[in-house]
Amino acid sequence: MKRILLVALGASFAFGCAPERPELGESEYSQGQMAVLSSAGDGGWAVDILSPSGDVRRSIDANVSDASGLAWHPDGFFLVHDWSNIYKVGLDGDTERFNNDPFNSGIFRINVTDDGDVTVAAEYDVTKVDPGGDIVADTNVPSTFCWMDAAEPADGSSDAALLDIFGPSVASWNADDDSFDIIAQGVGYDANVLGSDAGGSYWVGSTYGAQVQHVDIDGDVTPISLSSGLYGVLALEPAGRDSVYALADTYDGSAVLEIDADGEVTEVAVPENALWRDLVVF
Repeated sequence: MKRILLVALGASFAFGCAPERPELGESEYSQGQMAVLSSAGDGGWAVDILSPSGDVRRSIDANVSDASGLAWHPDGFFLVHDWSNIYKVGLDGDTERFNNDPFNSGIFRINVTDDGDVTVAAEYDVTKVDPGGDIVADTNVPSTFCWMDAAEPADGSSDAALLDIFGPSVASWNADDDSFDIIAQGVGYDANVLGSDAGGSYWVGSTYGAQVQHVDIDGDVTPISLSSGLYGVLALEPAGRDSVYALADTYDGSAVLEIDADGEVTEVAVPENALWRDLVVF
């Protein structure tokens, strides 16, 4: 039986694989942080940086009216996107467009590598953008795949990891030769959210369901059921070698959970007077 352990907001937790971020200044940011895309922005969306206890320590207005996704760039700024563009949001609150050219189709989600390359999952298109905002690769796969999300490769390779809702399938993309390798097929139902942990596994969720799928290094899939009070998963981010943080929609609002491969679920943070749309550990 899977055990569900609830921890009150304010209980201490560690960001398992986040690097130190001394450029963030204050001591509570020194071990890396979790940030969320929050509806608490002044007339739009904000990037809220959470302390290790789950409190909002800093809120940065993203100046993007219909923001739908959040990522961290290793050059020291956030990337916030809407359906059409990616925006560079500095820690000082300055916002400017990141991509130099328009995308061929709408953006679903993005992933940023440690080198600053951005993979854009955009339905039938998957696009690679270099650290300067230039498009360097684009592959169109009409009626073959439908890309919903991108994540850091769990195997440490340079290929991008992608989630296709048709399979649903987890695949890797080699931008140099436009090839795709299927890692796992039949991963859940209506799967549209992808993440990876620090131990070499992928995690898959759906904004329509209270279940996540753990995909191990061999491509074997194990479903993990969450609580009946949850109806969707919006983001999956690495927490440790065999666990992820999940941003979830519940009947009471947003919540961040930690889920491990044994099915243990821990409540980490719940916002007050805000909805959270995306999550990043940086």
